[in-house]
Amino acid sequence: MVGEHYYNEITTDQTKHFLLADAEFRYRLPTGLEFAVAVRNIFDQDVYAYTAYSGLRAINQEYIIRPRNMMASVFFRF
Repeated sequence: MVGEHYYNEITTDQTKHFLLADAEFRYRLPTGLEFAVAVRNIFDQDVYAYTAYSGLRAINQEYIIRPRNMMASVFFRF
C-alpha cells in the first residue's frame, strides 16, 4: 500500500486535504516466474477542486486526477 496525502493552505482560514492510495501485490515462484497486480487511485478520486473567496471575488481551481486503473503483469527471471 502506498498513500499520498496533500495538504494545501488556500487562504489563512481555508485548507484542503487530499488523499490518493495505491496498492500492489506480487507473488514470486521459485521457478523464476513472478505475478503482479497493481491498482492505482483505489478511491477513484477524479477531481481536486476548491473555491477561495475574497471580498466580492471568487477563485475556482479544478484539476483532473488520473482515474482508477489496474495493471496485471507476469515476469520471468532467468
